[in-house]
Amino acid sequence: MSQISELAETLVERHAHNQRAPIVVLANDPWIPQAGQSDVDIIAKNKAIWDRDPTPGDNYLGELIGQGFITAVLELGAGNSLERAVANRVPAGKYLRLVRGEHNDSYLEQALQFDEPKVRLVKLRGDIIGRSAGHCRIDAPLASGLRNSLKAVIRSSDLIWIGPVGKGADVDSIMRSDASVIWWAAANPPDTDTVRQLQSRHHVRIIDGADASYDAFFRELALETARLALKPIAHDSIRRINEQVRSKLPADITYSDQLIQRLAQQIRVVCDEWRQRTLLVYIHDPAAPGGSEVEKRIHRYLRSPDNREPDSIQITVRGANIRWIDRHAERPALTDPKVNYEKIIVVDSISFTGRTLQLAEEHVRAEWPSADIYWAVLVAFQDLATGAIPSGIAPNHLIAAARTDRHDIFFPWGWTQATSSIVRHLPMYDRTQDITVEQRPWGTVEVLADQAWCSARLLSIRAGHRLSYQSHSVRDELFVVVDGDVGFEFDSDEGDVIDAVLLAEGEYIAVPRGVRHRFAAYRNTVRLLEIGFGFYDKVFDVERSSDDYGRVGKLGDV
Repeated sequence: MSQISELAETLVERHAHNQRAPIVVLANDPWIPQAGQSDVDIIAKNKAIWDRDPTPGDNYLGELIGQGFITAVLELGAGNSLERAVANRVPAGKYLRLVRGEHNDSYLEQALQFDEPKVRLVKLRGDIIGRSAGHCRIDAPLASGLRNSLKAVIRSSDLIWIGPVGKGADVDSIMRSDASVIWWAAANPPDTDTVRQLQSRHHVRIIDGADASYDAFFRELALETARLALKPIAHDSIRRINEQVRSKLPADITYSDQLIQRLAQQIRVVCDEWRQRTLLVYIHDPAAPGGSEVEKRIHRYLRSPDNREPDSIQITVRGANIRWIDRHAERPALTDPKVNYEKIIVVDSISFTGRTLQLAEEHVRAEWPSADIYWAVLVAFQDLATGAIPSGIAPNHLIAAARTDRHDIFFPWGWTQATSSIVRHLPMYDRTQDITVEQRPWGTVEVLADQAWCSARLLSIRAGHRLSYQSHSVRDELFVVVDGDVGFEFDSDEGDVIDAVLLAEGEYIAVPRGVRHRFAAYRNTVRLLEIGFGFYDKVFDVERSSDDYGRVGKLGDV
């Protein structure tokens, strides 16, 4: 096992048992102003450091901090790229930025002793502005109180030291504190005397060579830590994606007579085959004729084995247009004398938010205040059926032949879509935006947005081709089928096998990190929108299990 793998195991184990996380010391990029330079010259010549975007190492260290595997960083460099990476992952107020020179040593000493569970980013040599203004001298020794506070923070924890020693006796003394283990990543092999001195008091693990560079070290550490942390929850993640797919299979809402029969059967069961006096209220909407179309088709399936059938009426819902503007229900025309119904079923073709059903219910409730009212639809929006959408419709009084997580459905009588805003709950400036088109063996990738923590790409898969069977360790993905029927293959929760399903245009699928998956164009060229959440590393954070083009083990951007 490599040193980095052992360190990753330490991070995961300490995190799982709520033990003190290792402390990181970044001694790899010190900034030293040169004699004879004015403040303006110093700032101008080092503006590149101050304005530098986060490097891959910064982003991967930010990922470790955001996941709680690292809770304190002592930095000798003067740039702010790590802080910018952390700000993308850790909410404001959840971390302390402590800058020597901006704060005096006494304040830093007290801040390090806070019991609040906050991430601490400590710049022991100040930042560029403070140094150039003379607020912090690089060779200024640490006050004894601050030095003791730093040692107390490190005591009984592991220390991850990046870069060489020899940065000043006061700072080097931190490395010689009472850390349990020192993990020392040095791109150049450290001298034997230094190693011998440290090993006389500590258990020192040295990582050198290519793996010890800042970017490579934190990339490998973050990816390996994520892989280990995902193992205990892998079964849960696979189960969730299987449940998500299964929920779509019965809700393949291309209209069929079976859907009508299913709804009729469910209504008859609720009403005990009409042994209870029941009234069906069909919603009639001139702008969306779904309720009337259901009434035409369902009638023949409502008769009970002993030839009972319910009474029925229509209630009209009107509005300025199909969108939710001035929509209202009209009071139904009733026969005299009025029957006292035990159960009333309000029927429509589809409901996304339940608002049309509730408009009809207001009049029904006014006429029959003591009746037990149910709502019945061919298709219900998933969150309405589960009660996740606040409404007056109780899930146990909603009868639905099928559920969907889409906002639009095609029926023979037309395209139906939500009349008001809905929110999908899934297991997730003004400038010129360049769109990069990248070639792949299976088609093309159009990069619509490529940010550190969120990316959007349009995948075009040629007919007869498929992507590699792959997973990611530090990002989750949401896919939306743009056009065509897209094959989706994924790990089954019923053994070590691969399941497959055909996703139709407009379908969504959320793939958690760690779950193997791939997409395919079985018949025609298809397009798929991919939205990634988390640090987007298209080169290293791609693990291919199999590939039609021989790319297993190769970097992800081929």
